Amino acid sequence: MEKVSLTSRMAVVFMLVVTVVLMVAAISFYYFCQLHFERKDAQVLSEKAAAVEHMLRSSTAFGQEATSKIDAVIEHSFGFATAVVIDGKTVYSHHNFSERLLPLVTDNQEERWAVNFDGHQYSGITRKVDQWVEGQDAVIYLALDVTHRVHFFEMIQQWFAYTLVISALLSGALGMV
Repeated sequence: MEKVSLTSRMAVVFMLVVTVVLMVAAISFYYFCQLHFERKDAQVLSEKAAAVEHMLRSSTAFGQEATSKIDAVIEHSFGFATAVVIDGKTVYSHHNFSERLLPLVTDNQEERWAVNFDGHQYSGITRKVDQWVEGQDAVIYLALDVTHRVHFFEMIQQWFAYTLVISALLSGALGMV
């Protein structure tokens, strides 16, 4: 059995090192991108929920005035859906927060949640407004459609895989030269 040349061994080691470095970079980038978007979603959802809660607290009853104020906060926001439930009854629903989506999140007791529904992925927040008007409890459900981001991350993963394979092959070939 003949020995593998030093050049070949160094090329293989170089290829492995490049592959490991690129894998660590890809995993880190993916993780930090996910973390960034989750924190940004949480910030935006919290701000919108606080604004809707403020609108509710500034109103003496839920009527056309409260609806108009909530519409003003939510209307110009891309991908948002909102529902306000008072004592178990939905009194306000905006955009695609349909009656089929609401039961998926009302069972969830956490403040932040994520659900898949009808081909869309939603990231959302639940805000409770205790003792609002005449002792009634209100719950605000605010959801952000993040489906487009899921496709973005799938595409990024594919490109990372392609780049990793091509870089490993090129580094091995360059090591041989």
